[in-house]
Amino acid sequence: MCDNGYMDIQYIEIIKDLLVAIRGKRSQAKLNDLLGYDYNQVSRWETGARRIHWDDFLRICDVCNVKLIEAIESQFAFTIDLNESSASIISLLTSNLKQQEIAKIVETSRYTISRWLKGETTPYLEHILKLLEFHSEMSLVLDLTVGVEKLPSLQLSMVEKMQNTEAFNENLNITKVLACFELSQYKELDSHIPGFISDLVGVALSEENETIELAEKLGMIKLELGKYVLTDDKTMNLAFNPKRSMKIKKLAAMKAVGVMDNFLDDIKVSRNNRLTYQFTTISTDALVQVNEEISKFHNSINNILMSDNKPHDNLLSLSVNLVDELEVLEKKNNMEKTQ
Repeated sequence: MCDNGYMDIQYIEIIKDLLVAIRGKRSQAKLNDLLGYDYNQVSRWETGARRIHWDDFLRICDVCNVKLIEAIESQFAFTIDLNESSASIISLLTSNLKQQEIAKIVETSRYTISRWLKGETTPYLEHILKLLEFHSEMSLVLDLTVGVEKLPSLQLSMVEKMQNTEAFNENLNITKVLACFELSQYKELDSHIPGFISDLVGVALSEENETIELAEKLGMIKLELGKYVLTDDKTMNLAFNPKRSMKIKKLAAMKAVGVMDNFLDDIKVSRNNRLTYQFTTISTDALVQVNEEISKFHNSINNILMSDNKPHDNLLSLSVNLVDELEVLEKKNNMEKTQ
């Protein structure tokens, strides 16, 4: 697991595969000649004996006629000025980030980043890939460049990421568990106590352990001085991600339907006496109004949470659900009535 809290990706292995894929049928000696080296620099890069700088990588792409820059530009809808060396792409990929945040993502010092932005030094290819991954675009860019089928190390990382993300989406406890690590009661503990979290959120100890293990795999938490802490302030934003919330609602609806004998216009399914899911039919006009109110509600709650600087002594669990699969459920109910 990376200390920066992001998915543990084997960048060195991916770079090895990438260099071999770009070289194609050319021999290492031929590529060395094209690059103007009188020693086998390409072998050092491809074996990982030497890390490759971004500028050197661009030269290889140019010699081998690989459209990497075009792939990046197409994904981000910006234009990279190659005359500014690496400063242009670093600036574009980090435009909304503070240097401290950049340093955490690429695992280097702010001084080094400052020199990159001034064009005084060049980052390694690994640093650029980490920034692309931060934007969730690395796999797409490399697929457009050489094709993921030529990058076995990337394929392995993608499979692991997909499996962990799917497990994350289906884990209804992870949000509550992550919130507990921010409670003052937990922070006051001398060290992590197994069962402390499960007692708070009302789940089995095995579920607590599984959730913590998953959160660690995803880089959302880390063990620090004997206790778990969130890796950064974006962790909770990820846990409450709107796309994930929709997945949870859909999953909850599917589970609820699975145990219903009859469909009712208004059904409430309680889970651990903490979360309530409400299912009801609704017109299109009313749906628009409800969505507007939910948006206002979310903004109001978010403003309260963001300005809460006092000790966190309570665990808050909110659920506002609007399930759009009700038309399907109603048809299912009508079919059952006619049988």
